[in-house]
Amino acid sequence: MEQPTPLPSLQTECGCRFGLINPPEVENKVRLVEERTEQYKAGLLTFCDCRLGQGAQLFYAKRAQNPYGKELAEAARLRRLAWLEKIDGLKDGERTLSLADYRVGPHNRRAADAVAAGIEQGHGLFTLWGPFGVGKTALMMSAVNAVRNQDRTAIYRTTADMLTWLRAGFDQSQRDGEDFSYDKRWQLLVNARCLALDEMTAFSVTPWAAERFERLIDERWRSQRDLLTICAFNASEEPEEGSSGLPGVVESRLRDVRAQWINVGGKDMRRVRR
Repeated sequence: MEQPTPLPSLQTECGCRFGLINPPEVENKVRLVEERTEQYKAGLLTFCDCRLGQGAQLFYAKRAQNPYGKELAEAARLRRLAWLEKIDGLKDGERTLSLADYRVGPHNRRAADAVAAGIEQGHGLFTLWGPFGVGKTALMMSAVNAVRNQDRTAIYRTTADMLTWLRAGFDQSQRDGEDFSYDKRWQLLVNARCLALDEMTAFSVTPWAAERFERLIDERWRSQRDLLTICAFNASEEPEEGSSGLPGVVESRLRDVRAQWINVGGKDMRRVRR
């Protein structure tokens, strides 16, 4: 008889425990799995749509000999994928971009290697700068795809779009049946496993926008040993410190010796006929 896969004892980035949402109390922790199985049979367990929740659902379905367990876990996987794509900020065609297809040469090798290492390690703070059209955005989108395909939250936004999306959280009419409030959006930006923030010097600077932008970079800078953050802005030449167009407090964090400040050179690929 096939034995159920052992249930992993992990806590996910979504905050659930063991893939369960607000599970009922148990009387005997020594017989935790048995009690949880009985709760499953009674319909008392609610599973998270994260990968751990899918595994928990399949685990208890096997223990309870529920023939529909695999189908339920697959449905949860598809809901999770749809949600990850909903928040990633990419268009359908952009979700096909990958590091394997990224053209690497002397002008961008350091950036490509650094981003690949950041994806593998799951953390780091990288700032890409260079002229228009040299592949900074494609590299960032490839990173978002790679992390999302690991079943982790990954978001790409231009800085202007990020601020617009964040502000829209105040508007109740723009919600669509989920808790996409301002607080929810802010927590996603702060805690996403990968945040790719493009065109950092191209947004309308209001007191609110400047404060949110600086606060977000500060949060991601403080989490650079745990989360992956990739920033980018356009500059034709190496900007001297204080002349990048970034707020001083932001530039100071991005130039931190623990972070990487990387030039991406080359020709404007948008003018190359494919």
